[in-house]
Amino acid sequence: MQKVFSLNFPLTKEKKQNVLIYLNSISAKTLEGTNKEIISYVNANSKALLGGIFNLEATKFPIRIIVFLKENRTEIQMDDNYGFQKFKGNAKDVFEQKNKEAFEHHFSIISQLIND
Repeated sequence: MQKVFSLNFPLTKEKKQNVLIYLNSISAKTLEGTNKEIISYVNANSKALLGGIFNLEATKFPIRIIVFLKENRTEIQMDDNYGFQKFKGNAKDVFEQKNKEAFEHHFSIISQLIND
């Protein structure tokens, strides 16, 4: 599962720093990609497995967030944890719904940091 959000604002150094501060505040593991993009892993897989997806808040789901500049716009790509895609039936529905909620939650915060 993947979603890409696009903002009509460039990712300046100051705004990039604000995004990094946010990601650090939620204990994400973050690194800089070869093209200076932010690559961040939010929430450990093991915690999600131990908590069980039915009991876990959407904001605690393990996802990857990539923030990068593309043609003077900021792109924010969010991906689920690939290993969890093997769910079937009700578990798959819960997984997809909670990932959508997690994507929207983090996008809302990151977009505010970039738009301000």
